[in-house]
Amino acid sequence: RAEFVLLLRGAHAVIAGCEATREIVERAYPAESLRWHVVPYGCDRVPPPQGPRAPGPLRVALLGAVAAPWKGSGQVLRTMELLRAADVEWHVFGDSDAHGFPGRARAAAGGHERVVFHGRYVRDEIVGRLLEARIDASLLLSPWDETFCYTLSESWAAGVPAIVSERGALAERMRATGAGAVARDPAEAADLLRLSVADPRLLADWRRSAASNPEPTVADNAARHRAIWGPLLRPLEGSTGSGR
Repeated sequence: RAEFVLLLRGAHAVIAGCEATREIVERAYPAESLRWHVVPYGCDRVPPPQGPRAPGPLRVALLGAVAAPWKGSGQVLRTMELLRAADVEWHVFGDSDAHGFPGRARAAAGGHERVVFHGRYVRDEIVGRLLEARIDASLLLSPWDETFCYTLSESWAAGVPAIVSERGALAERMRATGAGAVARDPAEAADLLRLSVADPRLLADWRRSAASNPEPTVADNAARHRAIWGPLLRPLEGSTGSGR
């Protein structure tokens, strides 16, 4: 922190992806007056098709580096254990081979057939893969303060609501959209997923919010950055005489 504050003090602009990230830095350096800009990351999306929920069990997606303890694998496995008796099917998209996660997930869910491993994905494909698997909701229980969380954007891009942990950007973004819910712990996450099964209207409301969520596009993000960087670069352009 002592070294990092020197960088911050010399910065003409400090950019964060959300207010929660800005607040974390300000708590660490309460005496500093930094030149803040909060610019959400961009995510291009095509409005997903909306229709009735597919019949069958509640299909819950786990996205990203799901096997990693620092990404919340412990919280996810506990949620799976609590829902062992519920009609839930788990779909894993991303790196899942480490830390013995496949075996632990099947044991937590109560059977081999209740967990489907889809393997790694690239961002351009994930929306189609979530739609193809007829995913109803995603579960993102990071144990740390996320600074934005692209996997949440990927879920919403497919019109899939999420249950997220009460940490950092996840909670901030969820409360701003209503495209899912915030859970304080695995027990509350399990309760919310049970409730979405018991009350189909709740899940339908979450899905509508996810599908209509007006997140910034990549072009929006770039325009905000140009507006910040432009005044900072003009003195440099004048000194070179090139205008570039």
